[in-house]
Amino acid sequence: MIRTSTSKAVVLTAALLFSSTAFINCSSTKNTAPTVAADVGTVGLAVKLSPGVDVDKVDYKITGNGITPVTGSIVVSDPGASVSVLVNGLPAGLGYLVELTAVSTDGKTTCGGSGTFDVVANQTSSVTVALQCKTPKTTGGVVVGGTFNNCPALTSYTAAPLAVAVGGVIAVGATASDLDPMTTLTFAWTATGGSFASATSASTSYNCSAAGSQTLTITVSDGNCTDAATIPVTCVALDCGNGMVQPDKGEECDPPSAANLCDANCKIIPVCGNSKLETGEQCDPPDMGVSCSATCQRIAPVCGNGIVQPPTEQCDPPNGTTCSATCQSQVPPRCGDGIVNQASEECEPPGTATCDASCKRIDLCAACEAAQCDSTIAGCGPLTGTDKTVCLALVACIRAQHCAPTGDAQPCYCGTASDIGCLSGQANGKCKAEVEAAAKSTDPGIIANEFVDPAFPIGRATNLIGCDKDSCSMQCPL
Repeated sequence: MIRTSTSKAVVLTAALLFSSTAFINCSSTKNTAPTVAADVGTVGLAVKLSPGVDVDKVDYKITGNGITPVTGSIVVSDPGASVSVLVNGLPAGLGYLVELTAVSTDGKTTCGGSGTFDVVANQTSSVTVALQCKTPKTTGGVVVGGTFNNCPALTSYTAAPLAVAVGGVIAVGATASDLDPMTTLTFAWTATGGSFASATSASTSYNCSAAGSQTLTITVSDGNCTDAATIPVTCVALDCGNGMVQPDKGEECDPPSAANLCDANCKIIPVCGNSKLETGEQCDPPDMGVSCSATCQRIAPVCGNGIVQPPTEQCDPPNGTTCSATCQSQVPPRCGDGIVNQASEECEPPGTATCDASCKRIDLCAACEAAQCDSTIAGCGPLTGTDKTVCLALVACIRAQHCAPTGDAQPCYCGTASDIGCLSGQANGKCKAEVEAAAKSTDPGIIANEFVDPAFPIGRATNLIGCDKDSCSMQCPL
């Protein structure tokens, strides 16, 4: 039990109390109150410790009202000891501060707390202090950092054409974007069949080497993530190369070869300057930059560009004397004046490889035939009348239809029919009508007998085609 002063004292239930003079313990002696001066008071402390914390002693310190700090320790190692003290002799006053500290027996936990109180003369004040105990932290943390990456995106991709013959080429290309600055994008092309000229280039070419439907895949990557797209294409298996022109299968010539001016898909290779208007050409032959360029493209007439461009121009540039402001000649035209007069001239200047002395265009094919082909067995020149007419018509048809690229004119008559079928009346060639007119008969037997016989118009025409192939293929392409 705790002995108090004669005045009323309120002591809260607590783990310890403090006294400014000495501990007052319960004993067999009679309870008596100590003498308290009129101007001093008493304070009783009660300390609450956190559960599970073992301490040997609690230190206290009382300050305030200008007193010399009152300090001391409470030994609480005894299992029955209460953490309490009674301090007497404090001057009456307001705003005292009591501070308590304790350290656990294992040294890992520290406790501390404080409380304020007032001292009233001849009374005992009570104050309860809750100590906050802290143990060392046994857990740690981690700082997680993250970065953002914008994935690339394909913005466009192309393939043209979508179908080619086996052995053909398809042009492919792709573009992509990435919102991250300074990002290097890489491209990769793959296919279910065939190959690419450069599989890591944004734009390249695909080689159709396997017949059938193929799938092209383009993938773009920034090194972290990708975007991809697929393109379906078709590699068409043709009969190109069997030596027979099959228009119903898209062929224009056969077999494919550079000498035959026949590409890998059995399409005629355009030749600028062969006097034939072919795919991709606007004019042929070129006329030294007058109206048809060296690439067989038309040149738009412009008066004043220094080039005479008929039919709208007679001279150029205008000079006010011989050539008007509208590029019209102001003097009578003549062969050799450098101006092609459409009424009487075909070319200028005369005396060149392509222009004769009378300003007429030289037929290079005819010139080659005259020099290389035996006129006694080939050509329509010696013929007259109807014979010459039907001979020339057959030659013109063979050249226009390109049905004798090897120099053998038989497909122009027989077409897709076999030799036996052709002799049986099944001929379906593109120049069948012209062959029959030149033979003056529809009998396949008569036609077969006259086909290369120079005694007949049909024989002279077909022999000329054979000479063109053998000796004049550059001047007279078939």
